[in-house]
Amino acid sequence: LLQTPKHLPKHQKLLLQTPKHLSLFSPLTFSLYPIPSKHQNFSYKHKNTTTKMASSSHNTFSFSQEFEEAMDDEFESCVQECFDDINEVLGPKKSKKKRAYIDRGREDGNIRLISDYFSENAVYSDAMFRRRYRMNRPLFMRIVNKLSTELLFFRQRPDGTGRLGLSGLQKCTAAIRMMAYGSAADAVDEYLRLGSSTALTCLHNFVNAIIYFYEEDYLRRPTPADLKRLLKVAETRGFPGSIGSIDCMHWEW
Repeated sequence: LLQTPKHLPKHQKLLLQTPKHLSLFSPLTFSLYPIPSKHQNFSYKHKNTTTKMASSSHNTFSFSQEFEEAMDDEFESCVQECFDDINEVLGPKKSKKKRAYIDRGREDGNIRLISDYFSENAVYSDAMFRRRYRMNRPLFMRIVNKLSTELLFFRQRPDGTGRLGLSGLQKCTAAIRMMAYGSAADAVDEYLRLGSSTALTCLHNFVNAIIYFYEEDYLRRPTPADLKRLLKVAETRGFPGSIGSIDCMHWEW
């Protein structure tokens, strides 16, 4: 809907109607809807297009040059707006900003981890391993071997360039450290050499795997035989009537 100049009489005002989106391969068309007085004729020429309306009388009404220029400006602005809408839809989409790649040296992290805890002459003792992993080394290795054998995620596989990925030791250690210390995901980055998103993925898969493989044996309600055994062990250690306590998990027995 285009507005005409305000100085024109009411009976000379026109409504110019154009399509919202114009085709690139079809001619531009428009129609004029006048509001003339009774028994009035008019003829309007716009470039090589003539629109005529006739009545019983043969009187002709001509628009002024000023009105024709105003109509041209309004029509051109409308066409330009339509083409801007088309270019906005068909134009190239802005590409998302890619994340910066960081070569953390995951191979060095795996070698350091093995040298510190899992080699014959490990840097840290069994007692320090037990404190940091909340379990002894043979139990942890049994879990790592089970997950690496049964689940593809915990296997060390080469990537598209042939470079080896993270080992099962790195992935399981990342999950255990976050649960044992309640640390953030990026806290294991500097030592194990894996990003925070990868660490969270390791934690998620590790927890689901433990539930899947060990729920029936270890994540169940204690049986009467289990309760008797736990009560006996607790009594010999100075805690009669106790079957377990989270507050005493760090107690040195």
